[in-house]
Amino acid sequence: MIKLMLITQGDGRVVLSPPPGMLKRLLAARVDADAHPKRCKEFFILLNLVIRDSGGSPEENSECDAVAETLLASEVEALRVSPPAIADADTHLQSRLRLIQCLVERLDRRSVGSKAAGLGLVQVLMFRCLFPEAVPMLLPSAEVLRLAGMPAPVVSGDGRRATHVVRRHTVAAAGGAPDDADADKDRDENDTDGDDVTLTGEVPEREGGGVPAVSSNGVASVFGVGEDVEMLEEHLTAVCSTPNTRQAAFQLLADLASHDTENMLEVTETLMNLHYRGSVDLNEWEQLPINSPRPPGGYVGLKNAGATCYMNSVFQQLYMMKPLRNAVLSVTSTAVTEDEQKDSVFYQFQMMIASLAASHVDHYAPRGFWRAFKDYDGEPINVREHQDGFEFFTRLQDMIDSEFKKAVAIASAPGTDGGAVAAPTNPPPGVKGAMEAVLGGKFVNQVLCQKCPAHRSEREEDFVNISVDIRNKRDLNESLASYVSGELLEADNQWHCEQCGCNVDAVKRICFKQLPHTLCVHLKRFEFDYETMQRLKVKDRFEFPMRLDMSPFTVEGIEREAATAEAETAGDAPAPVPELIHPLDHYQYKLVGVVVHSGTAFAGHYYSYIREREAPPGAHVDDDAAPGEAKIGERWHVYDDQRVEPYDVSCLEADTFGGKYGVNIAALGGGAGSDDEVGNARGRIVEHDRPNSAYMLFYERVNPVDSDEVLPPPSRVATPAIVEKAKEDDEEKAIRPGRHEIVPIPSMPRKIRGEVMTQNLQFVFNGNLFSREYFAFVQQLVESTLQRGNARKSQRRGALGGPSGGGRGDEGDGGGSDARVRSQEEEDERAVLSVRIATEFLCHVYLRAHHSMRERESLMAWRDTVAALLERSAAACLWFLDFLRDRPGYLAAFLARCPSADARETFANFVAAALRSAVTRDGGGATAEALLLTTTVSGGGGGGSLGGGVLPATTTSGSPSPAAANPTADRRQPAKAARLVDRVLHSLIQVLNDAAAHPSKLTSPSYYFAVLYEYAALGPGQRLQLLQYDVLRSLCEFVCAASRRRVVHHQVGGGVPHHDDDDDSSSEMKPAYDCLHLLVASCDLTEVRREKTQILVDKALEITGRHQGGASSQNHTWHVGDLIEDGGGGGGFHLPLNLTGGVFERAFLEHLTGIAASGGTHKSNETAMKILLHSCHSWQWASRVCIFVLLDRVRTEEATSGVAPALLVAEHLVVLADWCASARVTTLLAGFRARNMPPYIAVEEHEHGIAANTTTATRTGLLEIAAHARCGRKRRYLIVRALVKLGACSATVRHVLREDADDFFHTALTLLQESLQGQQQLDEGAEVSEVLGMGAQLLREEPRDD
Repeated sequence: MIKLMLITQGDGRVVLSPPPGMLKRLLAARVDADAHPKRCKEFFILLNLVIRDSGGSPEENSECDAVAETLLASEVEALRVSPPAIADADTHLQSRLRLIQCLVERLDRRSVGSKAAGLGLVQVLMFRCLFPEAVPMLLPSAEVLRLAGMPAPVVSGDGRRATHVVRRHTVAAAGGAPDDADADKDRDENDTDGDDVTLTGEVPEREGGGVPAVSSNGVASVFGVGEDVEMLEEHLTAVCSTPNTRQAAFQLLADLASHDTENMLEVTETLMNLHYRGSVDLNEWEQLPINSPRPPGGYVGLKNAGATCYMNSVFQQLYMMKPLRNAVLSVTSTAVTEDEQKDSVFYQFQMMIASLAASHVDHYAPRGFWRAFKDYDGEPINVREHQDGFEFFTRLQDMIDSEFKKAVAIASAPGTDGGAVAAPTNPPPGVKGAMEAVLGGKFVNQVLCQKCPAHRSEREEDFVNISVDIRNKRDLNESLASYVSGELLEADNQWHCEQCGCNVDAVKRICFKQLPHTLCVHLKRFEFDYETMQRLKVKDRFEFPMRLDMSPFTVEGIEREAATAEAETAGDAPAPVPELIHPLDHYQYKLVGVVVHSGTAFAGHYYSYIREREAPPGAHVDDDAAPGEAKIGERWHVYDDQRVEPYDVSCLEADTFGGKYGVNIAALGGGAGSDDEVGNARGRIVEHDRPNSAYMLFYERVNPVDSDEVLPPPSRVATPAIVEKAKEDDEEKAIRPGRHEIVPIPSMPRKIRGEVMTQNLQFVFNGNLFSREYFAFVQQLVESTLQRGNARKSQRRGALGGPSGGGRGDEGDGGGSDARVRSQEEEDERAVLSVRIATEFLCHVYLRAHHSMRERESLMAWRDTVAALLERSAAACLWFLDFLRDRPGYLAAFLARCPSADARETFANFVAAALRSAVTRDGGGATAEALLLTTTVSGGGGGGSLGGGVLPATTTSGSPSPAAANPTADRRQPAKAARLVDRVLHSLIQVLNDAAAHPSKLTSPSYYFAVLYEYAALGPGQRLQLLQYDVLRSLCEFVCAASRRRVVHHQVGGGVPHHDDDDDSSSEMKPAYDCLHLLVASCDLTEVRREKTQILVDKALEITGRHQGGASSQNHTWHVGDLIEDGGGGGGFHLPLNLTGGVFERAFLEHLTGIAASGGTHKSNETAMKILLHSCHSWQWASRVCIFVLLDRVRTEEATSGVAPALLVAEHLVVLADWCASARVTTLLAGFRARNMPPYIAVEEHEHGIAANTTTATRTGLLEIAAHARCGRKRRYLIVRALVKLGACSATVRHVLREDADDFFHTALTLLQESLQGQQQLDEGAEVSEVLGMGAQLLREEPRDD
């Protein structure tokens, strides 16, 4: 049909052209589509296409718009009363949502979502379709509930509500930072510049923040819902409960919010108050709801704590007994305080029964019962110890009935009202225990005189269960017959008959006098062998019927049978046969439950098969069973701990009767037979005992009588308000017949119901929060802010808005009078809302969710979107910085401790983007600018290899400020932005300071230092800020501490520690070294060099003066170039020594040299080399420290692969052009001796244990190392190659080589030549020969200047 309506226009475009009257015909057929909700998808697709493209002339457009307007209102109203979607029948609701979106788009009525427009579509979607839990959590106003079509929660007491006020985020209030940085509370006062808008939801007053976990003692303050708020099932069941319907609803909601600012404000504020109130636990990561929802119309399983299956199988049997369930939930436990409730078996049993009835989770963990149920010694039961299921059943019955009677006595005591606890009294006459009333009957013990049958003795006895033998018994009827058959008392065992006055023969028997509603039969599967003194399990086959007639085992039945037999033998005048006391169906029972034990007498597993008696809570009453399946209320299920599944009752014989089963060995390819084999025409059959067999049977009377019901106590405490709500629902069904009838949960005490509903609330809350549909919706909502030009000002803001009575016009194409580009104020407001919801969502949910919930592409999109919003809107940027200012712990948590690298990278991207935007666009660098104006910056003179280019040659005092250069400076708050930047920066540096003292706090530092590096790269002012914060010291301490931790890790793990620090964690430290280089390269080290050298000289003068009798002369003859030579500056800040931390201490320089000489094994080797070159420029002492490490490495490195990187660093040091270049070359090539060492250097090395004796203080140079006989060929070749390379470009090197008095270089060349001649198969033979030739040429050449 769609193809028939396609036409091709003149320009080649194919469009849909519905014939006249098509829309009316489709609307007339709508009734048939609604009658077949599972097969209406194609109809709604066609209807949407026709609605979108109907109309040609203005008259036709007007007519179609009028129809669409009416249809939209009716569809929204239908959505208010729509029942929850079912997984296999959600097509109709999904189609309805898409139809509403189509109508909204045609009418250009995005504002219909707001309250002002009257339809309240946003309220319906938010509070009914998607997040019904918001009703009890936020307590919306009556108007909002009316628009949403939701019932109000029942609030006991005065029901006071605190109206939540939504603040408009105007530019003046966006950042939220106070003018006085020390008075954070002023921020709220500054935020009053915008309009106040009352939120659709009203939230209860509460202190503190966050969403606390469900407490074990109740519902107080959980999720902001107090004990005075009683939730209904409608508050926990979303109409859009399937992925398809939720996706359609979110799509519609996102469309409404993206086109109307009022809708955007409504949605974001509701979500903020619902999901992101308060702080989060920053130690919880990889969060994922682990529970599954209860299947629709299904049952709840029970968690097994290890060996509690015997409990679970019994619990499920008891729960399925409706009279027992109602009785248990009809009274209030005598346990009042929290401690009493923890130790009360009855209260915990009530909690479990209520959870099985009303829980939304697929299983319940009865932890409270495990703690309350004690063993015979009064200790909590060992949940990992196997117990007997029947023994547990009997003990539980005693405890439950005892507490039940006490509760009834209290509720019935005079002066109590509705279960108010009073002093315990005896229960009213005739009140039985809950289990006793359902399972209890009466035996009669009879002794019948054989001489005079009328003479008898009877004694009644109550019972709750009966135990029957199965050994040597074929079935239950035979066992019961044996049970009541009795024994003959004769001979010496005669009975004394008082009426006869003598001892007579008599029959002693026990039979049933009063049958219970539910008959519990215990099969004696376990026996004790007194010969072996062991317990054993009887695995014999034992049959039991689906229908059981108990009349033959009752008093009247036995007498009737005896009278019948006597009448048959009496002849012509038989005595009349007595009739049964009750109708025949009174004795008829049906099998409703089987507790099965699988295993042996020492170990095994319990589970249950149970027949349901009625539809479970939450099931649709009008649901029809599929062909061949049992109807709801007649199905069987297997209850195996958490697993509850439908069961085929035809398999009951094989699964419960026990006995043996045969295996055809021949069919399985088995070998020889055995004694257990049975001959069979098809092969050899081997029989085995079935491990699983019935242990307890539950039979229920087919037609219950009134006396079977357990009457509740006179002053039963349920939930009166909920009862009234049920009456209202019955009345509403007559008004709204579209609502499907759902089986309600049973009435229960308010306290119990509150706890169960709160657990449901937590489950629903987490399920809606951690869903992929919700994740996609928030992302779509935030991304919509970047799309300019599609916003429509709502009527409340003074614009025309959409016509209330139709009138489509040309607005749909963006050309109408209502289509406009957002104003700057609106842009900022939407940007703040978007960044706010994005930040809260990412920090509270997305970045802390399980990694399986996140996708790389989604994270990349989030980074781009949020970064773009921060760059575009100053107000959004200030809000984000204010968010970080108020939550300093988030920086360390999300940048360092978060286990997900993608999440750390994403958060680092946001922080860096906010700082960058604030500094470059919003005046956030004001503090850095002011700092630059008062700081001396050296010029670029000196001509060093690293000088110039790092910082400008002149001061920045004449440069325009960012505020002056930015055309939008009139809408910014530079002072406010600068304070926020300073506070965030302070928090960042505090993280570093803490990590320097405790490195474990920053276990994943890469993205933290990436943020610090990004800030430092913004300009010289930012680097100066970091330097004045003493970042160099903390950075140096952290790097050293992290290095020590890795060495310890190697040692503990059995590895060999290495100063290269070449493990994989070096990549984590690369941003730290990059940041260190950026800061060091920004400094002129002249003052640092002179200050440190002067300290060394003064100390040397003090020591030499003490050695010379105390005459410390300042007129020393040492040539201290580090003091008197001009290093050329190099450009940058004149950094004092006290701000350098330990960067220029010997230990750290040695550490950097080791990293630089590590080659590619350390990710920061190039960065470390740059730091060294800048440090060694014009600094002889620093150069000497580096050369010391390099020579030691070249000489001692076991693997020659580590020699080449060290020589590469040496090459870069040699080519530095400064005043100490010659000394650097001489030291590297010729080494140094202790006797030639300047005193101030000798003192410093002595302090570090280097110059303790002449041997350790002497270092041989590269020439002597290469000439040593023990130097390997490969090492010698690398050294000679480096010397030749340096000689080709440095006259100083050539001079040292030619003036080599010891002829080391010539010796090295000779040895290398000999090794080449001795090994003809060298891979690099040609390269060695070339190096030898170049070396010989260097020795022959005449001196020349480079």
